[in-house]
Amino acid sequence: PLQCFLCNRYFTQRGSLNRHMRSHFGIRPFSCNECHMTFSRRYRLSEHMRIHQ
Repeated sequence: PLQCFLCNRYFTQRGSLNRHMRSHFGIRPFSCNECHMTFSRRYRLSEHMRIHQ
């Protein structure tokens, strides 16, 4: 298992650990082209985009 060195939470997949680490560092790589809000997860951006339809 992979462990977060900041909070000691364990993960079985590297991708899950990477997503988790974004929450610690405030990394928000997904942004809305309409209003420029940013999100740490792609599905959150997809949910947000519904308000612009």
